[in-house]
Amino acid sequence: MASARKVFAVTGLKRATMTGIAEDAGVTKQLLYHYYQSKNDLFSAVLNQQSETILSALGNHEFQSGDPAFALRAILELAFDQYKNDPYLPALAQEAIAFHNEVGPEDGRFAALAPALNEKMAALIQRGIDTGKFKSNIDPNLFSGLAILVTLGGFYNSYMLSSLLGFDTRSEEGAGLWRSFAIDFLLNSIRIAKD
Repeated sequence: MASARKVFAVTGLKRATMTGIAEDAGVTKQLLYHYYQSKNDLFSAVLNQQSETILSALGNHEFQSGDPAFALRAILELAFDQYKNDPYLPALAQEAIAFHNEVGPEDGRFAALAPALNEKMAALIQRGIDTGKFKSNIDPNLFSGLAILVTLGGFYNSYMLSSLLGFDTRSEEGAGLWRSFAIDFLLNSIRIAKD
């Protein structure tokens, strides 16, 4: 799985081969086909494993108590840092988007786990609304989705954003700028301003 993850991230799904993955793993191609009927099956298995790792870490993070703005910042920073600290994750995410656009959605681990994370984030935002910390005209469900897209946008759309902004959003400095700006922007857009 580690070799498949690396090869898919580095070469992309279309250019990756079962032979190349087997060579990287130090096993025979026949062994891969014993466990996975096709390259797409292996890619789906990699995505399922990746989704389990990422979404479990985010979902298990304690952010249901304490100050809602602090908790929301913490979960968005954790999501961002997962992508920043994993050299293969942004490429795998882009490959997953292309894969699902081509073959259609599948009932994988992401589809099974993502709604629970969204519910937790929406509950956190609703708590912020109920306690008077966040604006009342925010849809918690929609905002939680927007927050993830904006926060991780520097990875998903690095070419477009880097071209527009004039710095590489994947570089150490560029990632730091995007992380800080995106999360501050999101929090400032829903916080109730104090006089």
